[in-house]
Amino acid sequence: MAANEALQRLQARESTEGLWDRTVLGFPVWSLLRLGCYRQEALRDQPEAASASVQLRGLARFAAELRVVCSSLRDLLRGGPATRAARDGRDLWVLSNTTYRRPGPDGQAPCIFASHLVEQLGDRVLFLEFNAARLPSQARDDVCFLDAFQVPLLVAARLASRLLAPVFALTHRAQLAPFAPVSPGRVLDRALYGRFMLKLGRSWMRRSPPRAVFVLCGYHMHTPLQLAAREQGIPVIELQHGLIHESHPGYILPDLPEPKLRSLPLPDHLVVFGSYFGTMLEGESARWMGRWTTGGHRWLQRRRAEAERAAGHADGSPSVSGDAPAPRRRLVLFSQYELDVRIQVQEAAVAARAALPEDWLVTIKPHPREFDADSFYGPALEAGVELMPIVSDSYALLARVDVAVTVYSTLAIEALAFACRSVVLPSDRWTPAIADLVKRGLLESCANGTQLAALAQGDRAGEVDRGDVAGTLFGIDQDPIDFDALVTACSASST
Repeated sequence: MAANEALQRLQARESTEGLWDRTVLGFPVWSLLRLGCYRQEALRDQPEAASASVQLRGLARFAAELRVVCSSLRDLLRGGPATRAARDGRDLWVLSNTTYRRPGPDGQAPCIFASHLVEQLGDRVLFLEFNAARLPSQARDDVCFLDAFQVPLLVAARLASRLLAPVFALTHRAQLAPFAPVSPGRVLDRALYGRFMLKLGRSWMRRSPPRAVFVLCGYHMHTPLQLAAREQGIPVIELQHGLIHESHPGYILPDLPEPKLRSLPLPDHLVVFGSYFGTMLEGESARWMGRWTTGGHRWLQRRRAEAERAAGHADGSPSVSGDAPAPRRRLVLFSQYELDVRIQVQEAAVAARAALPEDWLVTIKPHPREFDADSFYGPALEAGVELMPIVSDSYALLARVDVAVTVYSTLAIEALAFACRSVVLPSDRWTPAIADLVKRGLLESCANGTQLAALAQGDRAGEVDRGDVAGTLFGIDQDPIDFDALVTACSASST
């Protein structure tokens, strides 16, 4: 299935301008700009939606950043990355983000997309994380928040770019021109951040080189550390953390010569949820030919198994015994942090709540980055809609809902592994995979909240058999991946 027009335009531009070949201040800055540029291309007719809407400003932003730096400093009192790695024998580093952590019953907040790695080799794992979810220090030897390094670098790069951009635009005109319409200030900002984070990564890895570096989201702010690893021949292995589709700029990469690929902060290997994603990638990007392994979606698998055991049925359907009242049915709308999506979700939730009887719960589950959820969804709360905490475990929620509603979230597809119905609201952001699943009848679609209420109360007699969808998408019932063997194989091919 062909990439969308936005990615095609982006690929044409980067090919014409040779953007992957260019460095600014010695750093391959396109690796930090590509995602944002794709976003601008995809939403160029919707400028108000082209940037994330949840932005703290002024004193609120300063206070939030101060909290994450203090949390990081408390972590660093236990030792920096190189110190911990050498002291505790932690030779498998995981570059992650706290938005991938969910609170557990034991008070800990595990990383849900690395749980299979931790289960096998946890005593060797060291998480190096940016604390975007603003969690308190985890007070653990295997988790080190890097914000005491990253936040000052980001602030310094931002201030320096504002001060120096006019002069830099003149002195480096030819170097900056290919990146237009990205502003000189933005290019300088990312280049400064990339250069100095790369220096940190080189220092840590020279002092205590890991055997392998795993990364969740291998196309964003960790790329300088990935480049430091690749420079030293340390394999970089990405763990899938969300939906991969035919137009995803993080994975649909150009066909570049191997020497050039080896000089970029691109993962050497990708561990996908299920074979569907690896097969699709091989058809869309030559980079991934023979570079992927099915690892399953362990957290989702665990939540699905728990739901089946609790319900007492193989299909996970709810059961009611004796004279106990039937549990209230639940329709959950999973939001995202783009303003237009949030408005659409809120409007649909309010309309569904008005149209459904009282024995239904209507719930909004905000995205982990919707820090202002309580105030933003005020109208929905007033209308009787329930609001879940932003750090709630969406997979645990999927296990106990009747209807899961999304716009274009990964959860639309992940819900197919559970007994609930999965419904998508209309959007021009649907990936080809979502559109295909709607066409096949595996995903249902509704135009608004009123239609959602009607669908929720209708029977499921005509629903399409999901067959082995959960297996091909999420590796259900497949044998666990052998991570130690994978690291050995990747180490041999990286040298």
